[in-house]
This record gives sequence, structure tokens and C-alpha cells, in this order.
Amino acid sequence: MSDIKIVVACHKPSELVENKYYLPIQVGSALASKRLEGMLHDDEGDNISEKNGQYCELTAQYWAWKNLDADYVGLCHYRRFLCFADGEFELDERNQIQAGMLDEENKVKYGLTDEALMQKTIEDNDCVVGDLEDITGIYTPKGEQKTVYEHWAKHDRALINTRDLDMLMQLIDRKYPQFSHEAHEYMNGRYFLGYNCFVMKKALFDEMCAYEFDILSEMERYVDFTHYNQTLTRVYGFMAEILYSIYIYHLENNGAKVKHLPLVYFNVTDKLETFDLAPIQDAIPVVFIAHYKVFEAVLDVTLRSFLAHINPDRKYDIIILNDQIRTYIKKSLQKQAAECPNVTLRFIDAISLGIMIDDHIGFRKEITGNKVEIVDPDPRALMPWLLTKYPKIILLEWNLLFRGSIDELWDMDMQGKMIAATPDLGEQACVNNPYSNRLEYDRDTLKMKDPFDFFETSVMVMDLEKMRDERYHDRVIAFYQREDYAIRHMDVLNAVYEGQTLPLDYKWNYPVVMNDWRKSILPQAPLAIYRQYQQASKDVCIEQYDKDDMWNPIGSDTDVEFWRLARQGNFYEVLLSSMVNRGFEIAEDNEKRNFSTIVFSALFPAETKRRAKIEKACPEGSRRRRILNHMS
Repeated sequence: MSDIKIVVACHKPSELVENKYYLPIQVGSALASKRLEGMLHDDEGDNISEKNGQYCELTAQYWAWKNLDADYVGLCHYRRFLCFADGEFELDERNQIQAGMLDEENKVKYGLTDEALMQKTIEDNDCVVGDLEDITGIYTPKGEQKTVYEHWAKHDRALINTRDLDMLMQLIDRKYPQFSHEAHEYMNGRYFLGYNCFVMKKALFDEMCAYEFDILSEMERYVDFTHYNQTLTRVYGFMAEILYSIYIYHLENNGAKVKHLPLVYFNVTDKLETFDLAPIQDAIPVVFIAHYKVFEAVLDVTLRSFLAHINPDRKYDIIILNDQIRTYIKKSLQKQAAECPNVTLRFIDAISLGIMIDDHIGFRKEITGNKVEIVDPDPRALMPWLLTKYPKIILLEWNLLFRGSIDELWDMDMQGKMIAATPDLGEQACVNNPYSNRLEYDRDTLKMKDPFDFFETSVMVMDLEKMRDERYHDRVIAFYQREDYAIRHMDVLNAVYEGQTLPLDYKWNYPVVMNDWRKSILPQAPLAIYRQYQQASKDVCIEQYDKDDMWNPIGSDTDVEFWRLARQGNFYEVLLSSMVNRGFEIAEDNEKRNFSTIVFSALFPAETKRRAKIEKACPEGSRRRRILNHMS
């Protein structure tokens, strides 16, 4: 059995692959402020660690050359690996596999943990490298090019300086004439290798490193960094890709057995525990949904409202599922939470989470008109499989104001149900509306037995342990993979968990209604439900508001509370400016529609048969109805 060692270049904390052949190594260790644990460091032994800014992953390659003894030596990156798995994989324009998260499922899928397969593939060949890419279809700042040389030359001052590329070719001609003809032949061709990912016999590795680092060290004598930016200073890393490609081309032309495998690129390599969080012991877990272009400063108000009503004798585990909230806002929210010793605040990045979801269930597709569009999947229905260590959570939308403690909500008896939530007043009003198609949609498309069971998803207590049943998982995935209709996250939850929901009093999710259309439609809900809603206004614990109502000059108790809390925070002026701008946008939009509204009202007067026919042709929830609502 051959001794195989593949160094994995890492420059930040990352998920690692448990495999005896992979040796993670921190590159640029000599320059780093913190040493990464659980791996090697490229400043130990004979090294060029301090040159990492110019040499990139080559500092790991140099370290392996000088310090490793093995039959085969290789190099890959923390997010880019050789795919050893058999099978057909979709490739991008650069002939690579675009994968989502470096998690256990994908490690197996792409053969990163199959040591027996890796060993056989490596031992059967002199060298294992990535697939070639056809550069004639690849972008450059000056258009697509026909040769490898022109491809790099047209990145002049974007990635490299062309004079450095020309110097490289001259040095090959002068110092390594045995490679000269093949170097120019390769650079005048259309197929490029690059990326410095390989495994090869130690003798070949030694020969390649001797030639590469000899030329690069010679270049150091002449390259002037005076006016180079951060990208251009990586010149030796880029030049090494070319030197490596030329060397492999030379090996193939001279009878070496070279195996090409696709490279797999992982878009998310963060440690898995940053997504699969562990619960805080004896704490109430509260997950705030704050993604899909949420105005992030609003979270300051939401959190202030929540913390104002917590019980000092209870602990609270707050998780904010966010969409790249800026660092200074995160720090402000964490500082706010830190003032309460019984509160822990953590963040999960929704974009990375979305990539992981896409990777395993497929991209969610939505029909807009006659066009099918790919959209980000909403994680709410997948929460049981995203927070696998949590048996139960309270899930909250970002646009809420708290008037009381959530302790009673957490402590209540779920009566064997999987979800506790309030009836969806707006949905039930639309189901009752004879001009809406929601009854048919809920019954025929969502296959709900009783559309009047439709619940609201802004405030939910979720028994994740019970919801994790594989039957429900398969149904959730099936809904997300459908392409024949646009589907909301609340549709998925209602269709899958119908009959498994405990109705909550509206005091736990009281919708504050200021919009005239909503005011007119809500009374169409079943009378018993509507009266429950009206009665709850006397004892509200959680209010749900529409952010576009915050600029409304009429005002309400909710507005007063919102702005009172906003004035206590760091983002009052930011919020005020945003709301004013939004008010101007809406006013301008209304002004543009004013003429069409007059014409429409003249042609189709309200409460006439002609108007009724138009409304029937534009059922509630349809795109046509949204246009009609803007006009009327």
C-alpha cells in the first residue's frame, strides 16, 4: 500500500474532511494573527510562509516539498477538491462541479471520504489532476479569447500584469529549454488546467517543484510591486498555475499516465456546527426569521421589544436567521443582548443555509407569468432538519412588537400537536370571498381537507422532534421541488401539517391592520374567528405589523411603541430616513396610478355587474388581481 499525502491549503476556519490521506495545513501561518487548531502550519520546518500574500497556496506546496516523505504527494484547497466519485455530475463553464456545502452528505457524494477508491485511482496513475477547461468560452475583461496566452494577457491589470507573463515565458525559454517548445505550444492552445490541484508520484512532484520555485524565485528579482494592488501582488500564485499546467502538458506528451478528474468547488465551507447549533441548557429557544431583504435596522426595535418583556428568572436562547446582516448591526444587537445575563444571541446565515438546502433538495422553482424562475427556498418548513439538536422552538417573524412575555406560550400544553399557531385571518377571509380562487387553490392544489384550518406562520411553537418524521420530510421536499405553481412557505406548512396544529388565541399573533384593503377584506372571515380577533385586542402579547404602515401619518398605538423603541437604539435616524423614503415611493407610485384609477373607475364603477365580472376574472391571490388592486 502506497503512502499518500495530500495537503489541504486553509487560510481560515473551515469544515475539514476526515480522511487519512488529507493533511490540512494553515497557509500564511507566519503572518496570521491566530493559529488554526487541528492542522499543520506552513511556518514549521523549511518554509516560505511569509510569502503567502504573493504565493497563495504555493506556500503549502513548498512546505510539502521540503518536509514530507511519501510515495505520492498532492495539493488541494479547503473549498476545491478532486472528485474521485464515479457518476455523471453537472459541470459549469469552467468544467468544474459547483457544490453547496462541505457537509457529510456531499463528502460522500463526491468521493472525498472513500479512501479505497482514492488509493486505487492514485496508484493506477502517475498523476491525477483536474479536468481541462476550454478558455474560448470564458470571460475576460476584453472579451473571449482563442488561446491560453491571450486569455491571461487580456486580464492585464485585472489579475496579472502582461509583462510578468512575458517574463515567465522568457525564463522558461532560458532556464528550462526542455520545456520551452511545449510551453509555447500549450500557451497557444485553447485548453487550460490551472488551480494547482493534483496528486502525483513523489519523484514527479520533486521535479515540478524544483522547476516552479526556481523560476518564481528568479521572477522575484525583477517584479516591481510598487503600484500593485492586492490582487496583482498574488502574481506568483497565478504564474504557478501556468507553470503547473505546462508541466502536466509535458508529462502527458512524454508518456506519463495522467488521470483527469473533475474538480468540485464548495460554495460554503463554514464549520457545520455554525449551522447545526446546540441548544442552551434550560433556555427557551427563540428563532427570529430575518431574511429576504429585511431592512436590518428594524431588528434593533424587534429585539428591544422582546427583551423588555423577558423573565429575569428564565434563560433565552435567541437565534437570528439572517441574510448577511452587516457586522456593525450584528455587534449592536449582540451588545444589546449582552446587557441581559440570561440571554444568548447567535446568528445563522440564511444565504449559506439556502445553498445547503438547494444542494440537497434542488432549486425551488416558481412560475411568474409564463416564465419559470429559480428562487431561494424558505427554510421555515425545513426547520426540523436544520436545527436537528433542538426538540422544540418558538419561531417568530421579524416584524413583531412584544407587549408581554412569551413564557406562557412556551409552557403551554401542545395537546399532542406538532405546531401551535393562530388561524390565518386574511387567508380565511379570502377563502370566504366568492371572487377569490383561494378556496379552490387550498382544496385542489394544496389538497387541504378543510381550507378554514389554514394557520398563520409569523408566530409558531414547533415541536421539531415530532415534525422530523420521514413521512413529513418527504412531503415537504416534494412541495419544494414542484414546478407547476408558485408556492409560499405557509402553503407548505399548511398542506403538510394540516390537522397537526393547535389553534392559538390572537393575543399571541395580533395583526395590526391599517391598510384599507385589508380592513375591507378581513370582515369576510368566518364570524367566530373574526370575533376572536376583535376580542384579542384587549390582551395582546405579540403584535404583527406591516413595515409600510410605519410611515402612515394617521398613526396607531403600534406606531407610537415602534418609534419609542427606535429612539432608544442606535439606528433611529436610519429607520426614520428609510420610512420617509418609503413613504415618498408609495406616494409617487400612487400619483402615477392616479390617471389610470380615474379611467378604470369610470369604465367599471364599484358595486356594478360590470365591476363584479372584472373582479371575478381577476381572482384573489392572482397576478391580475394584484394589478387590479393597484388600480382600484
